[in-house]
Formats: sequence, C-alpha cells, structure tokens
Amino acid sequence: DENNGSGFIAENSGDWKEPMDDFMCEEEEDYGLEYSEDSNSEPDVDLENQYYNSKALKEDDPKAALASFQKVLDLEGGEKGEWGFKALKQMIKINFKLMTNMRF
Repeated sequence: DENNGSGFIAENSGDWKEPMDDFMCEEEEDYGLEYSEDSNSEPDVDLENQYYNSKALKEDDPKAALASFQKVLDLEGGEKGEWGFKALKQMIKINFKLMTNMRF
C-alpha cells in the first residue's frame, strides 16, 4: 500500500479507499449488553431517581436522607440490587457521621 499524501491509500489493485474503511467495516462488537423493550427498566429508573434524590439530601438533612434511602430499599421490594446496595452504603456513611458528631 502506498500513501500519496492525500489521506487515501492506494492498494495494489488500483482501487482507492480511505484509511478508516477497514476499521469501519469491522463487525460491531457485542459487549454483553442486552437491550429489551420490557417495562422492567422503568423500576430501575425510579430506584435511580430515588437514590440520587436521597443523596442530594445527605449534607443538608441527614435524617431525611436516611428515610429517603430507606425508600430505595422499599422500592426494590426485598430483592438485592445495585441501587439498594448503594443506598445501604450511604445509610452506613450517614449513620457513622451522625454517631461521630454525637461523641464530640
């Protein structure tokens, strides 16, 4: 292959093609993500929204944040999931901070 300085590569066959053609023609890789049209994704959005709303309360009103994080757990309905785990983690941090402030 020979580059003539124009950004195109001349192949031995005489055809001209852009350097990125080979790259762009490769099949798209599957990263293990599955997309579905199910309504199951909506509860995750509700959980995520509740989590971030709770997190916003954390600094100004830690007790309200605790109650709000509890709602994340309630929305999960007893199933273990990412948002419930994150909510529990934040609840532990808040309780630790509240306990630390009480000691001093």
